[in-house]
Amino acid sequence: MSYSEGDIVVYPRHGCCRVIGTENRDDTIYMELRTISELSNDLTIMVPIEDLDRIGVREVISPEEADRILELLKTEKGEERKMNWSKRFKANQEKIYSGDLAKVAEVIRDLSRKDADMANGEKKILAQARDILYTEIAVSKNLNKDEVGRLLAEEDGDAEEQNE
Repeated sequence: MSYSEGDIVVYPRHGCCRVIGTENRDDTIYMELRTISELSNDLTIMVPIEDLDRIGVREVISPEEADRILELLKTEKGEERKMNWSKRFKANQEKIYSGDLAKVAEVIRDLSRKDADMANGEKKILAQARDILYTEIAVSKNLNKDEVGRLLAEEDGDAEEQNE
C-alpha cells in the first residue's frame, strides 16, 4: 500500500498516525509518522517503507467496520480463563500491540467489566486501549474523540467510559 503526506494510517503499537513525509537515510527510505492520540504526545515514528506491511501499518478502518467494532463492545465477555495478573496483562498488551482493532475492543470490553479493584497496570492498559480505539473510530466516522466516548457511554450506560 502506498501512502501520501497527510494521510492517516494506523501503527499497531500507537494507533492513528499522520504521514508527515519521507526521508532518505543510508540508502533506505523511511516514512515519518506522527501520532495523533492523546496518550502518545505527538510521538514521531520513522518506519522503513519496505517494512510497512511487516510491521502492520494499515489504513484506518471503514465506518462500517467501526460500527462492527462498536457492536463487539456490547457483546458478553469472552470465556474467562483463570490466569494470574501478569499473564492476563501480557495477553492484553499483545492484543493492543497486534494492531487489530477488534482485539483492542476485546481488551476494553473485558477490562471494563472487571471489578472496581482492577490493578493499576490494568487501568493503564484500559486507558491505552480506549485511546487507540476511540481515536481510530473518531477518524473513521469523522467524529471527535469525546463524541465517541459519549456515544459508547450512552449505549452502555457506563458514565466512566465518557470520562476516559
